[in-house]
Amino acid sequence: MLRVNPATSKMGFTLIELLTVIAIISILAAILLPTLKSIRESANQAKCVANLRMMGQAIALYCAENKGDYPLAINNSWSAFTPVDPARYPNYGVLTTLLDYSKDKFSSNTFKQWDADHYCNCPSSNNLSSYRDYALNVEVMGFNGGNNIDLGNKTINIIDPAKIILAGDNAADQPPYKSRTYFDLNKWPYAQNLGERHQGKCNLLFADYHIESQKPSDIKAEQINPFL
Repeated sequence: MLRVNPATSKMGFTLIELLTVIAIISILAAILLPTLKSIRESANQAKCVANLRMMGQAIALYCAENKGDYPLAINNSWSAFTPVDPARYPNYGVLTTLLDYSKDKFSSNTFKQWDADHYCNCPSSNNLSSYRDYALNVEVMGFNGGNNIDLGNKTINIIDPAKIILAGDNAADQPPYKSRTYFDLNKWPYAQNLGERHQGKCNLLFADYHIESQKPSDIKAEQINPFL
């Protein structure tokens, strides 16, 4: 009877067995990768929604403390969520100041790079050079551009707040709109400064502070200008 000596025998895979294992791994990877990508995007979208919710809370707080006036979306080229030193620039960067994220507490270098934990950065954005991945509605919140001034609206003037957009994902990762922190009705399409980084949709904060997703191309003028 033939006996196998365990000390001298060698066990191994044949070429066919190795190819079979590789094929199975490839099939599993092809099945799992889209699922993992979808899970990651769902997590990113949830973080983006949380960012907009925080922004909504800051806007609501500002309105409550200023007799219903909205903060200016743009003030002499400064966005409402540009980090500043509030002691030196009390009327600028009001949203970041309200959220305790301003240059009096953080090094200026903090704001020169994209940071996934920063509430002004959308984690789905491909833009790694800006801390601002969101845009504010100039038609509602107003602006101060030197000789061109529109002080915006009061909350009491918004007849249907559930229809009016206050803020949303900008197109910071979609050239040529890298520095767009606002949107209005001056250009077609109306929402060209809004991004579509969440599976072709944009996360939007409305004037009643609810959040929903919508394709930028589907946004209507009456969702931006409350008086249309």
